[in-house]
Amino acid sequence: VRHSLSAKVSNMTDTKSPLSHKRDIDSLETMATNDDESHKKQEQEIFFETSTAAGTTFKVRFPSNDEGARFAVGYWSIRGLAAPLRMMLCAAKVNFDAFQYDLLEQGDDGWSSEYFTEKPTLRERYHQPLMNLPYIVDRKERAVVCQTNACFSYLAREIGMWGESSLDISKCEELLCEIYDIRNIMTGFAYGTPVAERETAGRDAVKKAKGSFKKVETILLSSSNPHYLVGGKATAPDFHLFEMLDQYEDLCKDVSAGDLYERFPCLKAFKINFESLSENQLYLKSQMHTQTPINNCMAVFGSAPGRPLYKRGQAAPWMNQGDIALSP
Repeated sequence: VRHSLSAKVSNMTDTKSPLSHKRDIDSLETMATNDDESHKKQEQEIFFETSTAAGTTFKVRFPSNDEGARFAVGYWSIRGLAAPLRMMLCAAKVNFDAFQYDLLEQGDDGWSSEYFTEKPTLRERYHQPLMNLPYIVDRKERAVVCQTNACFSYLAREIGMWGESSLDISKCEELLCEIYDIRNIMTGFAYGTPVAERETAGRDAVKKAKGSFKKVETILLSSSNPHYLVGGKATAPDFHLFEMLDQYEDLCKDVSAGDLYERFPCLKAFKINFESLSENQLYLKSQMHTQTPINNCMAVFGSAPGRPLYKRGQAAPWMNQGDIALSP
């Protein structure tokens, strides 16, 4: 910076007096000092440390990791799209925060959230015009990543769950898209079905999803290690697949749709193995999984923890819990 300032001053016109030159130099050096101090202050501040609109913040910390929480995951106070992201970070033993936003009743049949109020501020403060849920905060890079599969791929690259080769990466991308199709069937049913039609529509959703599950079954069947989708180790699509299998298992029980795995032995073996892995136990035994509903309150499936439906006016103990510390 000093060299640059000297160059600027040397290019000034020689008609100025020595005193004027000195004033120019002093002024520019003061500006440079102020810029340096501003950058230092910015580096000392924790990027996106909190979200005032979050009703609950899980602060997940591992004793083996003495670094601060590099990442944060922002999403509704449900499992939904964030469940695999939270689970990935737990499995990787990476410190992180999970900001969970509550969707609250408004009037007789409306819904509101403090997230909607804070969203414009987050968009402007963190220079993210695509601000949406879910999002990933990377405090090291001082960046916010949005859009679901972008969140999966970014996080997976940073924590080593994105395969070992270019072909592995392409397989991860393909599978995330396919599993997202399975999720869209679930959300289309859960949020777009009248309560009176939920059982028939639920069975239809399971039948439709089995078309995509069959494709994933074929991939596992041809794999050298059918406990994982790509490269014989955990990658991002494994976590999303696990969450969807878990949801469809519950849906099958809820609407009497039979055995999800009747023709999918590889998917069944994958699910049993994945939920038994030691690195997945912290997440699976935590409130983020056991006491958090699959879907939001207006859904006709998974709108309360377990399998009951949320009823308007009932207590929602999974919301507005403040800060919760979580560690092994």
